[in-house]
Amino acid sequence: ELSRINLPNSITTIGEYAFYGCSGLTSIELPNSLTTLGDSSFKNCEGLTSIEIPNSLITIRDSTFSGCSGLSSINFPNSITTIEEYAFWGCSGLTSINLPNSLTAIGERAFWNCSGLTGINLPNSLTTIGELAFGGCSGLTSIEFPQKQPFWGENAFWGSVIASKKAAEMGDIHSLVNLGYMYHYGKGVDKDYAEAVKWYRKAAEQGNASGQNRLGDMYYDGNGVDKDYAEAIKWYQKAAGQGNTAGQDNLGWMYQNGFGVSQDYAEAVKWYQKAAGMGNASGQYHLGYMYHEGLGVEKNIKEAEKWYKKAFEKGINELIS
Repeated sequence: ELSRINLPNSITTIGEYAFYGCSGLTSIELPNSLTTLGDSSFKNCEGLTSIEIPNSLITIRDSTFSGCSGLSSINFPNSITTIEEYAFWGCSGLTSINLPNSLTAIGERAFWNCSGLTGINLPNSLTTIGELAFGGCSGLTSIEFPQKQPFWGENAFWGSVIASKKAAEMGDIHSLVNLGYMYHYGKGVDKDYAEAVKWYRKAAEQGNASGQNRLGDMYYDGNGVDKDYAEAIKWYQKAAGQGNTAGQDNLGWMYQNGFGVSQDYAEAVKWYQKAAGMGNASGQYHLGYMYHEGLGVEKNIKEAEKWYKKAFEKGINELIS
């Protein structure tokens, strides 16, 4: 089984999937002649423990080292400008990374579920951090941000309280929702409904649709606040009005059951249709139910089955016989 590779200095390119799944590989010396590492070239090389990136490279490509769970350290040269999506996805053995001052962009889920990471220093050169770039990095205890706030995608630091709080202080509204979620469900912190409400409200009051919907949930369930259907309706309406499909589905539920509003099946169907049409599985299931029972629409078993099937394909397991 392949355990070590020495590549000659004439090598300029390592192609896509070149060493994919070589789980026995423990070390590799990449030559200074190398200019291209193909997508997924070392993906799932679980035995690999360290990498020295040559200064001839400027980009770490899509999924290059994803799934290298044994990887504990990486040395990045100052030539690297871009780390693409999924580049180090699931490298749970990584404990720290020194990102170079040349780096300008980190792609979507680049370090997703690198749960062993305890510290990150984001260089001042960084202008873009992709969606969920550091999502699931629950072990983070310290993070240094660039002096100038980069553009960052939604939930860039999902799962890290420390990183999310710092990002929120810098004005990232998605981090407010992320913090609410972590306190709501006890992800990386003790469950605290009142704290969850605090962060959801901050996001909701700044117009974030996800925060509005989740704040509505807290009022609906009476978690961290007194149960209040009217207040839940208010926030669901705000979220739904912005096209948030969970808010649309929840608003349909309130009209279907007469929670905080007069029961109105036709209005419920209207909101379920909006959510279902945008692919929301719960909305699809509820719309199927309305057709099955003839509530707010003419009873139509065929149409009901169509929406049940769509919902089931997305993971909704309740089936009406």
